[in-house]
Amino acid sequence: MTGHIVKYVISISIVFLLASPTMFGQVDSQGNPDPFGTASQPTINITQSQTMGNAIGLETGYSAGYTDNVLALSSPRISDEIHSLLADLTLLHQGSQVSFLVEYVPYYAFYQNTSAYDQFDQVLSGDLKSMITSHVMLRLRDFYSNTTGSNPQAAGTASSSQSGLPTSPNTSVLTQLAAEQQNTVRGDLSWQPNGRSTFTALGSYEQRSFSEQAVQALPLLNLSGVDGGGQYSWRSSERTTLGVLGLFQDIQLSGSIPVASPQNMLSESILPSWSWQATRETTVQAYGGPQFLQFQEVPAVGQNGTPTTSQVTWAAGVSVTKQDDRNVLVLTGQRLASDGGGYLTFVAYSSLSASYHHHVAKGWDVYLTASSGWDSGLGTSNPLGNLTSQQGSFALTHPVVGKLMWNLQYIFSRQTASAAVLEQANFHRSYVTTGLLYQWNRLELRR
Repeated sequence: MTGHIVKYVISISIVFLLASPTMFGQVDSQGNPDPFGTASQPTINITQSQTMGNAIGLETGYSAGYTDNVLALSSPRISDEIHSLLADLTLLHQGSQVSFLVEYVPYYAFYQNTSAYDQFDQVLSGDLKSMITSHVMLRLRDFYSNTTGSNPQAAGTASSSQSGLPTSPNTSVLTQLAAEQQNTVRGDLSWQPNGRSTFTALGSYEQRSFSEQAVQALPLLNLSGVDGGGQYSWRSSERTTLGVLGLFQDIQLSGSIPVASPQNMLSESILPSWSWQATRETTVQAYGGPQFLQFQEVPAVGQNGTPTTSQVTWAAGVSVTKQDDRNVLVLTGQRLASDGGGYLTFVAYSSLSASYHHHVAKGWDVYLTASSGWDSGLGTSNPLGNLTSQQGSFALTHPVVGKLMWNLQYIFSRQTASAAVLEQANFHRSYVTTGLLYQWNRLELRR
């Protein structure tokens, strides 16, 4: 039976206050837009200074709040006060030949009356860039997280440092109260023979698993996959970059998958891209092309062999970024074949999103995000269903004294399912919190 989910989410990360994950990168070292396929993700922070050197950085924070639905379920609804402690430890090296950033974020949330659902989440990420020769660069990225799916703060923390589509799992789905382990590793080897052309070979591995569900409701699907491909980009003019990405993906699901539903997806994509620096403050990026998909389905009892189906779909996206000294606005739209985020098998994930950061006078900062997403089931025999989501967020920050920052955020979540197979995914929840974040003096290390 085909299902349909409608989901409303308002959420924001207390640490980073970043835009929702998108598939577009920011800009390279020369100020040119990254082509689609780099898996970089833009933020909506106004200032992003980078300096040469070696340093250790630390931020620590505390927040207190209230939620009316600890378990993120329609029944039983348990309300409670929530307190959280967090830290953000970074190790930075930036040199002429090698640079790297290692970041570790532990997060502990404890409830006033329902201590059985206390959560300890952690995120560890690394990003290494090495200039092998004057024309060849190697980039290695690793992202590991052990988080609780229904925790909006930890989810925001995790999504801020990981790589984005097309070589990472779908993070748009809000899952139940369950432990989620995710690891994504990616390597890029780039050759730039001249100032205009760049050839890149890439490969990645992604893994995600769920365990320790607080309530044995709807089972969640685990994922493992490998990706490989190549990319060519050409700077056709001072403000325009053209590119094309060829990508192969092999994604395998495991868990309680119904008979005749897809359990494996092989994808071959050819995606041309275009980037244009319209003005000093405005960048436009777009991509589009076909995706050739093959699904291996769960066979029925007594059925010989593994049924396979094929499907041709399309992928496309556009992003507009405008930034000045006081404002950052990012508008994106995308469509891409992906996994179903834990609830569904494989989907065509589509979304429209807007993110805005405004620096108000006297140190006040306002962050706003809004998005709509559609996860439509792929596979011709028995896709598990479709998912529709609307997301939005609001946050307000202001320095208290020195490097001590105050923040306020409000979160509202609602998820409903019209099909019986997804009935236990129904819930709605309100969440309000305020807290303090302190940035310690950076410890400069000797070379």
